[in-house]
Amino acid sequence: MRSPVFAIAWEFWNANRRGWLFVFAALVLCGALVHLLGRAGAKPESIELFGYVPLVTSLILAISFCNFTDRNRRDGIAGFPRHLFSLPVNTGLMVTCAMLCSILSVLLIYIAWVTLVLKPLDVATLLRWPATLLTAFVVFYQAIIWCLCGFRLTRVVSLSLVATSLVAVGFMPTLIPDKTFWNSEIHLSASLIAVAAVAYGATLATVGAQRRGGARGWAWFQEFLDRILITIPHRRCALTSAEAALFWIEWRRIGFVLPTAVLLTTVLVLGLTLGVSGGGREATFRAETWLVMLPLLLAFPIGLGFGKPDFWSLDLSLPTFVATRPISAGQILAARMKVAAGTTLLTWAGLFAVAPVFVYLYCDTTHWRDLSEMWRILYSPLVQWLLPLLLIAAAMLMTWGLLVAQMWLGYSGRSGLY
Repeated sequence: MRSPVFAIAWEFWNANRRGWLFVFAALVLCGALVHLLGRAGAKPESIELFGYVPLVTSLILAISFCNFTDRNRRDGIAGFPRHLFSLPVNTGLMVTCAMLCSILSVLLIYIAWVTLVLKPLDVATLLRWPATLLTAFVVFYQAIIWCLCGFRLTRVVSLSLVATSLVAVGFMPTLIPDKTFWNSEIHLSASLIAVAAVAYGATLATVGAQRRGGARGWAWFQEFLDRILITIPHRRCALTSAEAALFWIEWRRIGFVLPTAVLLTTVLVLGLTLGVSGGGREATFRAETWLVMLPLLLAFPIGLGFGKPDFWSLDLSLPTFVATRPISAGQILAARMKVAAGTTLLTWAGLFAVAPVFVYLYCDTTHWRDLSEMWRILYSPLVQWLLPLLLIAAAMLMTWGLLVAQMWLGYSGRSGLY
């Protein structure tokens, strides 16, 4: 390949070629299935599910395939591929080419689904506004992945906040009835383009610094924080068993990922509810619905990391530090499942400690009284107490299940299957 642009584009596609082929095959299969069902006389309303669910799944997979980083690093610094830095290519060209490949891939997949699958169903779909949101998210996604290469937890939290923010921005033109700045797609699109341009500029500067050996994380800040924590008197309890040691290691590495992401996203959702809509009754009810689903929505992508032997690495091989210890495979898996249970309890406890208090103090909660009256009419006093407890327990079990459901894929060691 004589052109560096084609060389970078080929490497971008080749990094996840099986995934791209899978998305393309799913697109062709769903398009053919919709065509056959339409010729068989099926109503469009009954087969819309074959368009929407695979569309969302394909977009999520396509964005995950845009994770163009080093795949075999265990030090948490998985930024822009380092082997490209030795090539005689300008840094701006490398970053721009990789980012354009990501944007074009996601947009082409969305346009193909709309044209080949949804349009034959006579479904009223938007093209410009969703394409703008997808473009902005891909730029933010690449900027966070490459710029925050040395900040592992911050990277996960930032991606959660950006995704939730863009979902809220996407619904603003339809949820806000008044003709304001937040109701205009043109104003919102211009704002997204401006912020995406800033993120693109920051990415160019950061990747350039990485190429010169910098931007590896605030090691000095971590050392300073460790020194402060050592000086603080605290109780040191001995680890009496291998299971306790494994649990301590896993908890220190990944125990606070889901609780932190849920807590910060909760603050964002409540802030948007209060700042944009004024905390009205309808907006409050909508925010409460999102907050109830929030641990489940975030548990699925974070569960993909929980399913790997090393949460912060793309390598699926078992870390040498763990593989050489005198422990069994069952102990390793049990420790990861215990950590998933602990982080689930901490996540829901934090959500129940923050969200109800904030909603009660600053939002319209008149619908609580209506729901309480309807609850007393429908159920007996015993059921009124037992049913909420069972619902909370079921939500926790579902969250825990999403965290550990991918372990059989991650621990298989087969990157293609994962």
